[in-house]
Amino acid sequence: MRLIWPNRSVKRMPTRSLPLAFFMTLVGALHSLRSFRRRLPWALNNSFPQGSTAALGRNQSGMNEQVKELTPQTLMSSANRLIEIHITQARLRALRLVAFTGAVFPGEWSVQWNEAIVPDLLEFGFHARKVNEFCGFMDEEFGPIDVRIVKVSEGDPGIWETNYRNALNALMHMQTFSIGHVHADHRRIFLASESNLIATYIKVSTDRFPEVTISLFGLVDCFLNRVLQKVREKHPQLRF
Repeated sequence: MRLIWPNRSVKRMPTRSLPLAFFMTLVGALHSLRSFRRRLPWALNNSFPQGSTAALGRNQSGMNEQVKELTPQTLMSSANRLIEIHITQARLRALRLVAFTGAVFPGEWSVQWNEAIVPDLLEFGFHARKVNEFCGFMDEEFGPIDVRIVKVSEGDPGIWETNYRNALNALMHMQTFSIGHVHADHRRIFLASESNLIATYIKVSTDRFPEVTISLFGLVDCFLNRVLQKVREKHPQLRF
């Protein structure tokens, strides 16, 4: 693959098959998502206004437990807080992915670099999809996401996904994937290394959709600059 970075050319590094490392990375990411779900009740309880908490109290006999009735205001507060949690978690991962996709790293770090990117990508996909769901954006069009920091002039991996919603669905249902790196010879930072690389895309295959190529930068750029703007317009009461 040949890529154009303003007036410069770089070549794609063939993607290596690292099934064990990727498997362990997926296990770690899924564990992190389960941990997030376990932490949600604590986060929501701490968002309730004082005096309206759904607390358990004992009656005079000290034997039976009863739950205080939740007010509509409390329910609304907890729903908003849930959306805010998903937004802040998705934004955190998106910002990390922007940093990863714009940074040059030595080829010797490829395995570790992928292991750092993949959990962030999976967690971003989960939280970003929840933002769509809770904010009523499941049918929203946010514009094309095949935006890349570099332009592909030859050796294009092909089948670039342009739809934000479809890209998130692909991440949620993916069965196999590979991270695409490009050579950054025009920005050599690690002079002693055999190659200087940049992570650019992920190729995903699922049980429901054909294999697609997703621009890592294009995906998170859409969330940071378009989705969050739409959230602010439609849900001005949210704080994030």
